[in-house]
Amino acid sequence: MRAAVVALGDLGRSARMRYHAQALASNGVDGLLALAQKKEIVTNAFRIGLYPFITDIDSSYAPLTSSINGSSTTVGTINYAAANLATELDTNMNSTLGSGGTHIDNALHSLNALIANVGTGSSSTNTQPYVFLVTDGAQDNQYKDVPNGNWHGSNHATVINDSQANTYPTICNTLKNRGIIVSVLYIPYQTINPVNTSFAGDEDDYANNNIVNIPPSLRGCASPGFFYTANTPSDITAALNAMFNQALATMLYQEQRFGMLGCDQTPVAASCTNPGGIDGNTTGDALLPTGPAHGATPTADLGTKNGDAAVVEKESEEGAVLLKNDSSALPITRSDLSGGVLVTGPGARFLIKSTSFLPICPFPGDTNLLIFDGHIE
Repeated sequence: MRAAVVALGDLGRSARMRYHAQALASNGVDGLLALAQKKEIVTNAFRIGLYPFITDIDSSYAPLTSSINGSSTTVGTINYAAANLATELDTNMNSTLGSGGTHIDNALHSLNALIANVGTGSSSTNTQPYVFLVTDGAQDNQYKDVPNGNWHGSNHATVINDSQANTYPTICNTLKNRGIIVSVLYIPYQTINPVNTSFAGDEDDYANNNIVNIPPSLRGCASPGFFYTANTPSDITAALNAMFNQALATMLYQEQRFGMLGCDQTPVAASCTNPGGIDGNTTGDALLPTGPAHGATPTADLGTKNGDAAVVEKESEEGAVLLKNDSSALPITRSDLSGGVLVTGPGARFLIKSTSFLPICPFPGDTNLLIFDGHIE
């Protein structure tokens, strides 16, 4: 399995993002790299890159690499870059990152250009990209010339999908339509108090009034089930780990569906009883054999269409519950369902459309890129 994780780090001007840049460095991303090392069963299964941004991304800060087990004190390793993310905060001296406002849409646009290919995760040349966006969600389209230059543009806070103010308001859909999975970690923007109405054209009130718009805009940016919130440094660590595990679980779920799981070491280990795939074909393209037309059983015919159907039938029979209301038998009417539905049985936690709650320790995927936003005033 190969997956690509792009983490966008918002290093914007808000005091909260400045504070959490330290937490991302000391706990979040560093912990994510440690988790990736722990999960990496196949060599070079993960590729990770860190891409901080202000008005644009710094694509050279920690480019995509499969070498994720370096030292946080060794210059040139991604581990060192993760531990020193706070050095990328806005000092109005870095022309690559830019200065002034937080341009989330522009950062995602630049990142989209970096992701040349989108695959299924089946091999190292067919990776599944994931984008991890870590931000407070406050888009600010002003910018300041570097170094020590003048201010330009609007300082009225807005959100990532503002079609009137932003250059790329549909960039999240652009990424998702390509097959890239977008996972968002929202670090809530804090209300400015007290408000200085005379400062910068009442910038504080615009920022406060924008807060209510941020969560829905980021939730809309994220792929379904990939939206997280963190308020403290420990929350950040837990959320990034959950995001990584969910990415792997999603890949594992897809591979299981298409017969791509199994042990395929060379030479094959003595403990390997399931080589995976269909007659050794683990491409995901091989078709299951039909199996017996009559009398297929889960025990004898597992791995055939009719044998697998027998498993589903048996589970349905043994786990079925007759539903009825208090006064009459089936069929159930709309009014019967108005008070809610109880789903019970061994598969009650699992919905076909959702992979968010798979209770598994997923196999490795490929992790690609990370991005963050932060400024110093």
